[in-house]
Amino acid sequence: TPVRVEAQAHDRHVATVSHLPHVLAAALVLAGKSLESSDLAGGSWRDMTRVGGVDPELWTQIMMRNRTELARTVREYEASLALMRNMLEADDRDGLKAVLVEAAMIKAAQAPSETAKTLKRGRR
Repeated sequence: TPVRVEAQAHDRHVATVSHLPHVLAAALVLAGKSLESSDLAGGSWRDMTRVGGVDPELWTQIMMRNRTELARTVREYEASLALMRNMLEADDRDGLKAVLVEAAMIKAAQAPSETAKTLKRGRR
Protein backbone atom coordinates (compact mmCIF):
# COMPACT_ATOMS: atom_id res chain seq x y z
CA THR A 1 0.00 0.00 0.00
CA PRO A 2 1.50 3.34 -1.00
CA VAL A 3 2.23 5.74 1.84
CA ARG A 4 2.41 9.51 1.37
CA VAL A 5 5.28 11.13 3.29
CA GLU A 6 7.32 14.31 3.06
CA ALA A 7 10.63 14.00 1.19
CA GLN A 8 12.79 14.45 4.30
CA ALA A 9 10.82 11.83 6.25
CA HIS A 10 11.14 9.47 3.29
CA ASP A 11 14.91 9.92 3.14
CA ARG A 12 15.24 9.40 6.90
CA HIS A 13 13.17 6.22 6.84
CA VAL A 14 14.72 4.61 3.75
CA ALA A 15 18.18 5.36 5.13
CA THR A 16 17.29 3.03 8.02
CA VAL A 17 15.10 0.36 6.46
CA SER A 18 16.65 0.12 2.99
CA HIS A 19 20.09 1.69 2.69
CA LEU A 20 21.60 0.82 6.09
CA PRO A 21 21.05 -2.94 5.59
CA HIS A 22 23.22 -2.73 2.46
CA VAL A 23 25.95 -0.91 4.41
CA LEU A 24 25.75 -3.49 7.21
CA ALA A 25 25.81 -6.45 4.83
CA ALA A 26 28.93 -5.13 3.13
CA ALA A 27 30.59 -4.39 6.48
CA LEU A 28 29.78 -7.86 7.78
CA VAL A 29 31.20 -9.51 4.67
CA LEU A 30 34.35 -7.40 5.06
CA ALA A 31 34.58 -8.29 8.77
CA GLY A 32 34.49 -11.97 7.81
CA LYS A 33 36.96 -11.77 4.92
CA SER A 34 39.73 -13.39 6.94
CA LEU A 35 37.66 -16.54 7.41
CA GLU A 36 39.13 -19.36 5.39
CA SER A 37 35.70 -20.81 4.76
CA SER A 38 32.08 -20.06 5.45
CA ASP A 39 31.32 -23.74 6.11
CA LEU A 40 30.20 -22.90 9.65
CA ALA A 41 27.98 -20.06 8.47
CA GLY A 42 24.29 -20.66 8.93
CA GLY A 43 21.05 -18.85 8.36
CA SER A 44 22.03 -15.73 10.30
CA TRP A 45 25.09 -15.14 8.10
CA ARG A 46 23.11 -15.85 4.94
CA ASP A 47 20.26 -13.54 5.98
CA MET A 48 22.53 -10.71 7.13
CA THR A 49 24.79 -10.78 4.06
CA ARG A 50 22.21 -11.52 1.35
CA VAL A 51 22.30 -7.99 -0.06
CA GLY A 52 26.05 -7.59 0.41
CA GLY A 53 26.88 -8.37 -3.20
CA VAL A 54 24.01 -6.62 -4.94
CA ASP A 55 24.98 -4.26 -7.80
CA PRO A 56 27.73 -2.10 -6.25
CA GLU A 57 27.35 0.62 -8.90
CA LEU A 58 23.62 1.03 -8.27
CA TRP A 59 23.99 0.99 -4.48
CA THR A 60 26.85 3.47 -4.55
CA GLN A 61 24.55 5.86 -6.41
CA ILE A 62 21.62 5.24 -4.05
CA MET A 63 23.76 5.67 -0.92
CA MET A 64 25.41 8.84 -2.20
CA ARG A 65 22.07 10.42 -3.11
CA ASN A 66 20.91 9.94 0.49
CA ARG A 67 24.33 10.29 2.10
CA THR A 68 23.33 12.84 4.77
CA GLU A 69 20.57 10.69 6.26
CA LEU A 70 22.50 7.48 5.71
CA ALA A 71 25.56 8.89 7.51
CA ARG A 72 23.30 9.92 10.42
CA THR A 73 21.83 6.43 10.54
CA VAL A 74 25.28 4.82 10.43
CA ARG A 75 26.34 7.00 13.40
CA GLU A 76 23.30 5.83 15.38
CA TYR A 77 24.15 2.23 14.53
CA GLU A 78 27.77 2.76 15.58
CA ALA A 79 26.53 4.05 18.94
CA SER A 80 24.43 0.91 19.43
CA LEU A 81 27.38 -1.30 18.50
CA ALA A 82 29.67 0.61 20.87
CA LEU A 83 27.18 0.19 23.71
CA MET A 84 26.99 -3.56 23.14
CA ARG A 85 30.78 -3.88 22.70
CA ASN A 86 31.30 -2.06 26.00
CA MET A 87 28.88 -4.42 27.73
CA LEU A 88 30.69 -7.44 26.32
CA GLU A 89 34.09 -6.08 27.37
CA ALA A 90 32.76 -5.28 30.85
CA ASP A 91 31.17 -8.74 31.20
CA ASP A 92 27.83 -6.94 31.71
CA ARG A 93 25.46 -9.85 31.13
CA ASP A 94 22.42 -8.05 32.57
CA GLY A 95 23.02 -4.92 30.52
CA LEU A 96 23.46 -6.91 27.33
CA LYS A 97 20.32 -8.91 28.00
CA ALA A 98 18.39 -5.68 28.66
CA VAL A 99 19.49 -4.29 25.28
CA LEU A 100 18.49 -7.52 23.52
CA VAL A 101 15.11 -7.53 25.29
CA GLU A 102 14.53 -3.89 24.31
CA ALA A 103 15.40 -4.69 20.69
CA ALA A 104 13.05 -7.70 20.69
CA MET A 105 10.23 -5.57 22.10
CA ILE A 106 10.76 -2.85 19.48
CA LYS A 107 10.83 -5.46 16.71
CA ALA A 108 7.65 -7.06 18.08
CA ALA A 109 5.89 -3.69 18.02
CA GLN A 110 7.01 -3.08 14.43
CA ALA A 111 6.01 -6.52 13.10
CA PRO A 112 3.68 -8.06 15.69
CA SER A 113 2.72 -11.30 13.98
CA GLU A 114 6.22 -12.25 12.83
CA THR A 115 8.11 -11.44 16.01
CA ALA A 116 5.48 -12.55 18.51
CA LYS A 117 5.74 -16.11 17.20
CA THR A 118 9.52 -16.04 17.61
CA LEU A 119 9.30 -14.67 21.16
CA LYS A 120 6.70 -17.28 22.15
CA ARG A 121 8.92 -20.09 20.85
CA GLY A 122 11.84 -18.66 22.83
CA ARG A 123 9.89 -18.68 26.13
CA ARG A 124 9.12 -22.39 26.05
